[in-house]
Formats: sequence, C-alpha cells, structure tokens
Amino acid sequence: MTLLRVSLLLILIGLSGLGAILTARAITAEVEAVLRERSAAALKALGMGWAEPSVDGFRVSLRGEAPDRDEQAEALATVALVLPEAAVLIDRTTVRPPPQPVLPPPRIEIARNALAVTFTGRLPGEPERQALLDAFAKAAPSLTVHPLIELRARAGMEPLMLGIAAKAVAGVPQAHVIAEPGLLRISGLAATEEERDRIMAAIASDAPDGARIDIDLRVPPPIISPFVIALVKMPGGGLRLETCAARSLEEAERLQALLARAGLYEAPSPCPVGLGGPPGDWTGAIDLGLAALALVPQGRLHLTHGLLRLTVGGSIDMQTRDEAEALFLRLPNGFQGQIVAYPSTPTAPQATDTEPQSPDFAERPWLTASFDRDGVILAGRMPSQPTADALSALASARFPGEVLSDAVTHVDAPDTDPTWQTASFAAIEALALLPEGRLELTDARLRLSGRIDDPALAGQIHRALAGALPGITVSTALTVDLPAQVAAQPLSTARCLTRLNGHVALHPIRFAPGSAVLEAEAEPVLDEIAQLLGRCPVAVVEIGGHTDSQGSEGLNERLSTARANAVRDALLLRGIQLARLAARGYGEIRPIASNKTEAGRERNRRIAFAPAPEETR
Repeated sequence: MTLLRVSLLLILIGLSGLGAILTARAITAEVEAVLRERSAAALKALGMGWAEPSVDGFRVSLRGEAPDRDEQAEALATVALVLPEAAVLIDRTTVRPPPQPVLPPPRIEIARNALAVTFTGRLPGEPERQALLDAFAKAAPSLTVHPLIELRARAGMEPLMLGIAAKAVAGVPQAHVIAEPGLLRISGLAATEEERDRIMAAIASDAPDGARIDIDLRVPPPIISPFVIALVKMPGGGLRLETCAARSLEEAERLQALLARAGLYEAPSPCPVGLGGPPGDWTGAIDLGLAALALVPQGRLHLTHGLLRLTVGGSIDMQTRDEAEALFLRLPNGFQGQIVAYPSTPTAPQATDTEPQSPDFAERPWLTASFDRDGVILAGRMPSQPTADALSALASARFPGEVLSDAVTHVDAPDTDPTWQTASFAAIEALALLPEGRLELTDARLRLSGRIDDPALAGQIHRALAGALPGITVSTALTVDLPAQVAAQPLSTARCLTRLNGHVALHPIRFAPGSAVLEAEAEPVLDEIAQLLGRCPVAVVEIGGHTDSQGSEGLNERLSTARANAVRDALLLRGIQLARLAARGYGEIRPIASNKTEAGRERNRRIAFAPAPEETR
C-alpha cells in the first residue's frame, strides 16, 4: 500500500513538471514571435529588405549582406532600438565589397605650335608615359615637350601608335593628334602639297594591321600682302591691270569675269588666291568701283583695307562726281569710297593785272604726290624722260615696300629752270620723312602738307626746303599727331604693369582647352603686350599663369607653368629681351573669383603680370 502511494505521488509530481515545461515553452514562442515581428517591422520601415532577423529565445540574430557599412550600422542600431533590454542582438551581417573602379580607356591629345608640344589626356601608367616621351625624343629631339598626362586608364594603347603620333607631329609644324586604342586622328597644316603627300604616305606605311588612321592635312593659301586690286584707265579708254588678289578660287573667277566685262580684254588668268583680304563682299566692292571708273575719261581704281579710292586724271564735273559718289554709297558693309581728282594741268598761279597767265602754262612741268597707307601715288609732267625715270627711281628708294603708282609723263621743255628739277627731288625727299602727306609742285610754288610726329622736324623741313629752293615759294602745313606722341612716351614699371593687366583683363590670352597651345585670337593680344613692354625700358616682369580649381592641384600647377612659358616664348619672338621676362605657374592657389560658377572659373583661368622677384633677375 505504501509502495502504491509513493508511486502515485511520483506520478503526480511528474505530471505537474510536464505542465510547467509546456507553459514555459508557450511563453517563449510568444516572446520570439514578438521580437521577430518588431525587428522585421523596423527593417521594413527603413526599406532594408536585405536584412533578415532570426530569433532564438531572447537572442536575435541579424543576417544579410549590407550594400555599405553605413547601412549595416543603421540596421543594427534600429533593431537594437526596438528590442527589450533583456534581448541580445547578434550581428551576423556582412558588407558587400565596393565595386572595382572602372578605369577610362587611354586617350592622348597632342598639340604642336611653333614653340612646343603639349600632351594632355590619360595613360595606364608610367611605362606608357615614358614610351611616349621616348618616341618624341627620337622623332623630334629639338621640340620642347609639356607632358600634362594623368596616369589612370585601362591598358590597351599600342606603343606603335604612339610612335606614329610622334612622327606625325614631328613632321607637321602645326599639328593636332588624338590617339586612342586602335585609332589615330591627325590634323594640321602642311607647307606644300608635296610635303602633305609625303607625310601622309609615311604615316600610312607605318600603320599596324587593323588600326584606323584618319589624316586631315591642309595646305593653307599663301598670305598676300598687301591685299590689293588696282587698275588704270588710260586716256584712250583701255584698262591696264596693275595687281589683283582674291580670297578664294570662286572669288578669283568672278573677278576675272568682272574685269573682262569692264573692258580688260586681255584678262589674265584668275587673280592669285590667298589670305590677308578684308572681310565683306570684296568682289561686290570691286564691281561698284569698276562702274565708277567707267564714268571718267581716265583714272585709277585702288582697293585695299576696305578703302576704295578712285583717282581721276583731269577735272571731274559735278554730275559725274555725284554719280560716282552714289555708287560708293552702295558699297557693302565694311567698305568706303573716296574720290581724288588730280588735274591734267596744275592750278595756275592766280593772274593779276600786271602778271597775265602764260598761254603755254599747260606745257610746263608739274608734280603731285601723296603717301598714305595705300602707298605712293605720283602724277604730273617732267621736262624730260630721264628726269621722269630718275624721279620714279628716287620714289622707289625712299618708300621701300610701298605700292608705287606712277603716272608721271614728260613734256619737251628743255628750257625749264633747273631749280624746278631740284625742287621735285627735294619734295620727294621731304615727303618721305612724313608718316603720310601730300605735295603739289608747280614752276613757282611748292606746297607740302601731312602729318608728322616730331614738332621740331616740321620746322627743319620747312627751313631746309626754303633754303634749298630760293626761286620757289614754299608753304608747309604739317600737323603733329599728339595722341601718337603720348602713346610713345615711356612708362614706369608700376604704370606698365597696370596697363598690361588692364589689357589682358579686357582681352584675355586664350589657350586651347586643357593645353598651353595659344589660340589664333591671342596673337594680336600678344602684339599689343609686346608694344606696351617696348614702352617700359626698365621693367622686369613676371608672367604668372593661373587656372581654376578643376583637375588635380599638381596638374593645374603644371598647366599654368606651361602657359606662362608659352606667353614668355611668344614675347621673345616679338623682340622682348629674355632678361626682362620671368615665368611662373601658380595653378589654382590665387583665385580672383569663385570657382563654383563657370563665369568665375573663366576669370580664374588667366595670365597676370607682376614685378619679377629679385632672385629671377
């Protein structure tokens, strides 16, 4: 009996323990469900679908691959926030490895001008950079090289292509080359067509199989200076062409047709084609000039620098002048007309009651001459042909390089006073001393007018002519160009630097993007700078190169140095002494405007002038 009770007691105790265990398990399952629900809801609210919570009692494990460490930390912190203090958070997450950077393909841009070669672009590493430099050292050892290259690119640039690029740039004084894997683009200017063909053949023969090489070498037209068209209409009505020029082959053919229509039956082959002509409708201006020339019995038509001048031999009546001026009013934009009448006989001295006009005055020698930017024009009559030839030879010698229009004839006047012949030669000598002027000479009077730079020289010319020509009345009207004198005065160093910086602020020195190659529009700016430096005899200036903040600091410093050196070299070619110039690149460290806007960055990309440091002098 006792044994039975003990057994029943043990059974009852066992049954009560089993109930407790079952109750504990139910509570744990409920807790786990709550922790899992809270964790999942928090992760879902953050949009972190990559994280997956798992719960074992009060232990919450977080698994999954986070896109980055910041999101991993945010997920753990958020889950920890929603868990009770009794819960334990276990981090079993990982972080996705960052993507490997995709390097851009290699690309090199090479620009050459008369002074140097500039590389810009990217290469895989130092071996490729050195291979490019070695190729240029072999192909063009005399060229200065500015290698502004980034070493950050995929592999794939063939060394042979770099060698071909070096040969192309070495053979073309003005070249631009773009080298990419399997592709080479070469453009530039060749001196002659034969030189262009030779370079193209040499490049094509070196090209590897499968490589694409695009070559665009042009032969520029020659520069024609002065760019002039000049015709003379003879007293009999025939036309004589002195010189002509055209800006294109089509323009030359149109000029030939215009001249033939105007009566130049022995029309030459098309006028020479070249650079140097003024902008605007060149042939349209000539067409109107030929129409004006047709109105007068004899004269000369001369067009250059946008100025169309009709020089009429003999008197011109008011109706003819009005008709010619009406034609000139229709000239294209950029052109203007001028009518100058030289009488077939000079104006005779005013007759008086005691000095009647001589009936043979028309047969006496006379001379008119003018000198301006269009050249020298002579007209008149000499007492003999040898005297006329000697006067023309003197004018050619005293006005070297100028266009000489000689309409001097001769009359048989052997009894002419020798003083007049001396006066004609002295008048030409005096005219050659002026920047521009005009003279008229008859048997009794010499008139000289024009512009002069030195006031003292005006008096000297008048006294010399009056003393050498006692039988001729000499009158001079020479005006002094005060603005030109002021513009030629020397400047102190401080004023020189102010002028230089003011000039480049209004007219910036432009470079090709990312290089030290000067743009064509920089040439006239550099001419003005050289003229200003010529007025600063004691100034020693530093040419400072500056960039914006785009790009690496080291690259910007190298680029600014190359640009400062390019400006210095350009000024050396314009005659400025090396001892007066220093060059330094400052990169991006001295901005004068914000680099956050394009306008500010453009202002920061500049050349500036400052006093040269003592150690550079």
